[in-house]
Amino acid sequence: MKNISKSTKGKSEIFYINSLIILLVGSIIAISFLTINRKINNIEIEVKNTISELENNIKSGINSVLYLKTVIDERFKIQEEISLKYAPMVHKTDDKGHYALDIKSMANLVGYKGLNVTKKVQLEMEISLSLTPYMKLITQQNKTYSWIYYKSKNNFSTIYPYLDSTKFKLSDAGMKAPLWQKALPKNNPNGDFFFTPLYFDTMGLGLMVTLGHPIYFNDEFLGTLDFDITLKNQRELLDKVNLYEGSYFVTNKEGQIIASSGIDGFNNKKIFLAQELIDDKILSANIEDSKLIASDNHYIYTQQLENTTWKIYYYKDKIDIYLTTLYYNLALLLIIIILFKVRNLFKKLAIEKLKVIELNNSLEEKVIKEVEKNRQKEKMMLQQSRLAQMGEMISMIAHQWRQPLNILAMLSQTIILKYHRDKLNDKAIEYFKKNSNKQIQNMSQTINDFRDFFKPEKERVEFILNDIIKNTIDMVMPVFIEKQIDIIFDINNKFMILGFPNELSQTILNIVNNAKDALIENEIKDKQIIISLKMDSENIILTISDNAGGIPLNIIDKIFDPYFSTKEEKNGTGLGLYMSKIIIEEHMGGKVTVSNQDKGAVFLISLPTCEIREKST
Repeated sequence: MKNISKSTKGKSEIFYINSLIILLVGSIIAISFLTINRKINNIEIEVKNTISELENNIKSGINSVLYLKTVIDERFKIQEEISLKYAPMVHKTDDKGHYALDIKSMANLVGYKGLNVTKKVQLEMEISLSLTPYMKLITQQNKTYSWIYYKSKNNFSTIYPYLDSTKFKLSDAGMKAPLWQKALPKNNPNGDFFFTPLYFDTMGLGLMVTLGHPIYFNDEFLGTLDFDITLKNQRELLDKVNLYEGSYFVTNKEGQIIASSGIDGFNNKKIFLAQELIDDKILSANIEDSKLIASDNHYIYTQQLENTTWKIYYYKDKIDIYLTTLYYNLALLLIIIILFKVRNLFKKLAIEKLKVIELNNSLEEKVIKEVEKNRQKEKMMLQQSRLAQMGEMISMIAHQWRQPLNILAMLSQTIILKYHRDKLNDKAIEYFKKNSNKQIQNMSQTINDFRDFFKPEKERVEFILNDIIKNTIDMVMPVFIEKQIDIIFDINNKFMILGFPNELSQTILNIVNNAKDALIENEIKDKQIIISLKMDSENIILTISDNAGGIPLNIIDKIFDPYFSTKEEKNGTGLGLYMSKIIIEEHMGGKVTVSNQDKGAVFLISLPTCEIREKST
């Protein structure tokens, strides 16, 4: 019979083990499936953010062109009022028909076909030279612009920054180049923006493109406004975001790779065609724009960049995502199992330590040792309680920061709008400075308040009890306002007390947060928390009550026990009220009790009068 019993027991254990393995495998598969979907969503979001940054860079260039074009239009409208100051100083530089004007503090003008220019062309030269301050402002704000130049059909160009005319010669060949051809009315009848193919700068600045826009006045084609743009920013941006070690690349309509990250063989020493480095299956995949799609062995995302002929690609091998997800979830599952084991072990250790203290309290030497152990344990649990509160603190900081961040965003948008509308003046800048500094100081003060909350205290200090209560509630007030919880104060006098203000603040915070959770969980309509502070003949009494319905009678005697929590499913630690009791009764020399009265729970914190001096308001 014993053998049969042992065999049955062994089979039962094997059955449970097999069942556990099946459950774990099923959990891993389910979690992996969900994680893959989450990763794909995260990739799509990150790629869209990257595209948004690229488009903002491009939009900045387009806005600069539009701004300078507006200045040009205004100059030509008042051309009769413009006097010839610099244009008559243009001089012949050689016998090949080249001429120039070098003004190192401004820019330089270079041309060809001789100096037999009309008064009208001279006026156009003067207008182009007057653009120099605006060109300077634009290049100071965007370091990716190598040169800005006004190129006229009348055989001259004005260039900024200054470039010695001996290093820059115009010729008939320049009028046949793609840059000029893209501006001509026959090739660009709508006068649209255009990007050139990639090329290497002759002055050694590396790979770049030119953003151009035809210039017209009274329907007459005058020439083109051009921005030479280096591609360093685009490359650095793609390197920075390289999400999950995938691969990015941006191509133009000529099929050239403008920028890339994670592409084997790519460098900035030559111009590459996408078909030279990218798998044809990726380039030819029938992928819907603006969505991450599985195709063949890859996940691929493509999108046309706004206001350009450029297109961005992102791709990553499917197997990489699957393997990464599997490793991650195996590790996650192992950590969860270990945490449960450790949690149970800590509970058992805590209970055993308490039993040992009770059994050996008659032995003086062992009592001293156990008291020291208990003190260390309390420090550890206090730290655990603080760590648990830090999560809530971060949420509270987010609430406190939300409004100033919105105001800062509005201020920034306003100053940019005024700048583009040429309405930016000293008054607007002073308003922006004053109000943005105010918001930043508020955000800084919020950080200081929460930082002081967690400072360790080694010695007792005197402090006004009312101020600690107010400061504690002020820190969490945005959360309570959002949850529609009224906090009512019944405090008439001020009291000076000797103790640990931060620890008392944490005790108050534990109690009001528990009241908040109970009010929300029980769906109380008119949520209230009442805080009163009074003094009787022997003690000062701090009362915190709520209308959440009270604490169940079967657990009310356990709520101050260590590791006892009604929030285990919500990551409760069971340390908050236990540490509150330790702080009040052992650190502050007082007493804390709880009871059910009227419509909810009432916490009474009493502190001895020998440590209190009443201070009148």
